Amino acid sequence: MLSARRRRQRGFTLIELMIGVALLAFVLMLGVPAFGTFLQNQKLRDNAAVTLAAVQFARAEAIRLNANVEFLLTDDTPNLGNFTALGESATGKNFLIRGNVYNPASGQNQMTMLTMKSAAEGSGSPGTTNVEVLATTGRVVFTPLGSTTNAADEVIQITNPAGGECKAAGGPMRCMNVVVTRGGQVRMCDPAVNAAGDTRRC
Repeated sequence: MLSARRRRQRGFTLIELMIGVALLAFVLMLGVPAFGTFLQNQKLRDNAAVTLAAVQFARAEAIRLNANVEFLLTDDTPNLGNFTALGESATGKNFLIRGNVYNPASGQNQMTMLTMKSAAEGSGSPGTTNVEVLATTGRVVFTPLGSTTNAADEVIQITNPAGGECKAAGGPMRCMNVVVTRGGQVRMCDPAVNAAGDTRRC
């Protein structure tokens, strides 16, 4: 009878629970900085992927519409009222895609906005984002043949100074580049990768 009661009362003592909580807190403290770096790097990767998809979309639309289509980085937030007047910015965090598209109603080509994105979208607070952009010019014009009218390749560097230096400079951030060649090829690459034959190499 007594041994059965003792078996039912098995459990953890207060000291054992406190040691367990202390060990858990220690493990979490070790993991928090690495997790923070992971989140910052993921933000970089997501931004680069969105930029890559937008540039590829602009090229596909130029071919589909048989018209010149422009990918434009801009400092101003694009909308239907201002998209025709916006100019490029090499450090613009917003982008828009517009084209001189044939309008059957008027029988003429007309500047049309095909899509846009504000830097505030998905950032958690309007007008703020840790990701920074530095492009060669901030403007790529695709022709109906899929090539560009740019004088040189366009390189869009995507960094996150709030998270630290890029890996190529010895920091923790996995910065990304989106490269658009004059021939119209679009790809994403990692400037920290130097190995010959690695497809991630810039």
